[in-house]
Amino acid sequence: MAAVYHNLSPYGQIHQIARAQKIADSEPAQTFREMGCPVSIYCWEPNRVIRSDVPQEWNLKFLFIQGADGIRRFLTVQGHVNLIEYAYAGGLAIMSHFKRMRSETNGYNRHWQLFRKVQHLQQHNSRKFGGNLDLKIPKYLQEEFSQKSVLPAWIGGTADGEGKPWNFLELKRQGKRLAISKGQPEPDAKKQLEYGIYAGVRNYLNGESGNSLETDQPSSNLVRQALYSSGSEEEPSEDKRQWIEERIWEALDKHFEDNLQKYDQWLLGPGNTFAKQISRKTCPYGAVTPSQVQNVLLDLGWKSYELVSQCVDFQMKAFVASLELPLTQQVLKLFQAMYFQQHYFENIPLCMMIEVLPLLRPAICDYWQEESINFENVVGLLLKTYAIMISTRQDVDRRVKQRKATVKGVKVKEESKNLKAHTYRDVEFLAEDKSEINNRLIKARERQLGRKLKPNEKNQIEKHLMTKELS
Repeated sequence: MAAVYHNLSPYGQIHQIARAQKIADSEPAQTFREMGCPVSIYCWEPNRVIRSDVPQEWNLKFLFIQGADGIRRFLTVQGHVNLIEYAYAGGLAIMSHFKRMRSETNGYNRHWQLFRKVQHLQQHNSRKFGGNLDLKIPKYLQEEFSQKSVLPAWIGGTADGEGKPWNFLELKRQGKRLAISKGQPEPDAKKQLEYGIYAGVRNYLNGESGNSLETDQPSSNLVRQALYSSGSEEEPSEDKRQWIEERIWEALDKHFEDNLQKYDQWLLGPGNTFAKQISRKTCPYGAVTPSQVQNVLLDLGWKSYELVSQCVDFQMKAFVASLELPLTQQVLKLFQAMYFQQHYFENIPLCMMIEVLPLLRPAICDYWQEESINFENVVGLLLKTYAIMISTRQDVDRRVKQRKATVKGVKVKEESKNLKAHTYRDVEFLAEDKSEINNRLIKARERQLGRKLKPNEKNQIEKHLMTKELS
């Protein structure tokens, strides 16, 4: 591995940015300085070999800090979204020279656009779990789901069937206890939740060490489930799938010459009809639905993760190879865990899985501090936990939405147009909120009279509604 790093060093060089420059006074840098932590800023710039293959003024910046715990870390200055974009561009340029694969760069760039696209799809899991309301299942749905929260049954139990699932209060209590034992004296509700789930997983894996029982290893399917919900069950045939893939590539190529703003609006903008546009084309193998196009997009997008990961990994190894200061094993381990491909994440760097980072953070901290945990087993069960929580939460939210739609009369809206009048009781059944009740009463009265109501007549209805509510 060290030889690979050394071979990548000619592609760029690192220099320190002076304290006086603006970036040295950025918020992250100032925060650590206020804590009394030494801060340096390292900037990796490409050499002339690949300079023409990356965007103008391209560079990669990291804060190099020594925390209060004495551990040195690299933190991105540019934010994780920009970091992936910059690392992809630099990594592809390095790979095209190092592996002599210039002819393949167009294919990688196609997949980069799909990587960006799938993160804007509805199936992309970006739900954050921060409190009781995020976990709780409404009482009227608890019987249907046979549980009171979205937490899996193993949070609180053990693999041998002992124990019982934790409720939210117990989860917070266990999380707070574990967080304090890890050096966080006043963990907030979010931290208590993160550490509570971690404590439940460790408990399930037998005791405090989490290394005596085997569990499912993180598979491609499991990692994907944590990041993306499953698509529609309406799967296309193999012939249709190939046809859809060809149309997707054609559409991307057709707009490739657009300026960046126009291209992003077409591909990622709100209300874009990418899937619908492809489904409207005539397919020789039968009609294609937008759901089938979405399924193919998700599959191609997941393939894109593999290719983008390769580029990010190459760029980060080139960064390490260019460092002149010697890195301790601990510092290198931290950097590798965050920015290199990881086999337990199906060769995806953790920095590309920022959506699940909060749930994995306690386990990662233990791994960095060389606690005796079976990291792969723990991470596997955490990913499985997150995937189930996301799936259950979406099912619950869907049922809640359906119930609200029924209560508010959305399903009877068309029928209500044919009614000559509504009684107060009818309207109250169809709507929960006072303003909606008032509006429906006004419309019902206007249908009765065959004309628009005057302002004073509308006020009378509103007063009548208020009087009725007080009584």
